[in-house]
Amino acid sequence: MSGIAESNAEHGFQTTHFQILFDGNLAWKYTDDQRKRVALFSDDFAQYSKWNGVGTIPEADKKRLEQVIDSVHGINCKIRFWDAPNAWEEFIGLKVDYINTDHIRKLEEFLKKNKQSKIITLGLGEIELKNL
Repeated sequence: MSGIAESNAEHGFQTTHFQILFDGNLAWKYTDDQRKRVALFSDDFAQYSKWNGVGTIPEADKKRLEQVIDSVHGINCKIRFWDAPNAWEEFIGLKVDYINTDHIRKLEEFLKKNKQSKIITLGLGEIELKNL
């Protein structure tokens, strides 16, 4: 189970059962103990790009996304973006770890057809990508 802690990061981490993990907020600073309770980092795609998935992603936006993805991977964590376009090939190329979609069967078919990643269906609208 994962979820967003309340806006007061201290409160959510201190009062919940130790087995619950949270979606990390890229804007927050975490103590080492709090960081252990972050399952993955999750953010709104619109914070990094206004790209709608048509054509190629603007280079400046791509660099911004690569920087945040690399910073999360640099602390051995995973990342996903929500409210993102269904431009799955771009997200795979950026090395995003989880893809959220309202079209999970289409995404699953796309991944199988392209054999780019091992897929794990996590639940409603979310697939984890494992690079082959």
